[in-house]
Amino acid sequence: MDRAAQLAQPAAQLWPALARQIREAILAFQRIVATRNDLGTLASMNIKLARLGLERLRLAIEEFLGEQPELEAVYQEVRRPASEAPRVIVPTRPTWLRRGETVAIQAIAAGEAEPVQAELVIRDETTGLEERRLMCLLGRRTYAAELGPYGCEGVRAYRVEVRYAGLAGAVRSVGEQPLLVGE
Repeated sequence: MDRAAQLAQPAAQLWPALARQIREAILAFQRIVATRNDLGTLASMNIKLARLGLERLRLAIEEFLGEQPELEAVYQEVRRPASEAPRVIVPTRPTWLRRGETVAIQAIAAGEAEPVQAELVIRDETTGLEERRLMCLLGRRTYAAELGPYGCEGVRAYRVEVRYAGLAGAVRSVGEQPLLVGE
């Protein structure tokens, strides 16, 4: 056995555990993605971590040791889609508007279940009254609605609720975001 094969042998034994840890790290980060900066970080992680750890390292091991059916089986296992509970992600959350201004709010309906309808729920902090606005489907699982315009100053809170096929009730975005309307 040449020196390269001697080095590849321990790597072949460690790679399955490493591949599963890479999958868990990426899935854990995917679950907490909340801002556009995080989406860029997720893409960067996918390119670097998944590409180098799952693709290139496995191919390098197979280059020196030949076909490794057990590595291929683990590779297929870690690449399968994750089963995820439905959740709602609101990537950007404005906190201040001037009177008369509007801002677009977007939401991503994530998870395995198929989203059916999304609503932007706006609560006036002074009166406690809620206003519901249907969100338009932009494509795949992304919805949008406008927040505003408001003629008077005050504080409002907003959240997004999504109804999924086969699920009772709506899934809410994490927390209510306060919105200050001022001069």
